[in-house]
Amino acid sequence: EQNPRSLFGGGRYDDLLQIFKTPRVPAVGFGVGDVTFTDFLKTHELIPDLASSTKLLVATLEGKHDESVYNLAQQLRKAGISVATDTTERKISTKIKNADKNKIPFVVFIGDEEEESGSYKLKELATGEETTVDVTKLIAHLS
Repeated sequence: EQNPRSLFGGGRYDDLLQIFKTPRVPAVGFGVGDVTFTDFLKTHELIPDLASSTKLLVATLEGKHDESVYNLAQQLRKAGISVATDTTERKISTKIKNADKNKIPFVVFIGDEEEESGSYKLKELATGEETTVDVTKLIAHLS
């Protein structure tokens, strides 16, 4: 498949400034088309499929368990697991959509119950499956 569109363009524009009532000024211009360049890369399959190395999003349920989120994230990072956190007060659905958009395959939410019990519902976004795990099982599952 061909992409017959120009990727770069330019030329002389000596008369262009006269539209502003100025004397004739020698001018040249050059531009790169970002859309045409992206089209070219797609046509020739030159855009790599960039997968996120982040395995898990740890987030607050009610927006008030920041410390628990950070503590769990720190434990997981010490075990070599790449973790993102979200302690904003956004809706759970928004947090899940953002994790999915960023290709993070798993999420754990921390609320009152999780903070007290130390067990978490690990949700796999691709399947919607939830598994209840403690920190040890979580590390084993994600390693």
